[in-house]
Amino acid sequence: MSKRRVTPYQNMNLKEINMSPSQLKLARAFLGYSLTDMSDALQLSANNGADTIRKMESGKVNITGPISVAVDAMVKGYNPFYEDGGDGDS
Repeated sequence: MSKRRVTPYQNMNLKEINMSPSQLKLARAFLGYSLTDMSDALQLSANNGADTIRKMESGKVNITGPISVAVDAMVKGYNPFYEDGGDGDS
């Protein structure tokens, strides 16, 4: 059984519906996603999705509840780049 690493993100309290800009940025770093990767994972516009993520991380655009829920699911193991949401090993 492998030991799971604990990250600063996992110690955050995400009980509130919306995450903060710093939580979003930390989650993206934890996932190892670029702005474009995160935009693709959240199915944002191909034209300006990365810019929207950048604006969310800087506090210029509100982070909606659905974005918060989706990012939280990704941090907990959901992989949006596989049809079944798994890790691609199955």
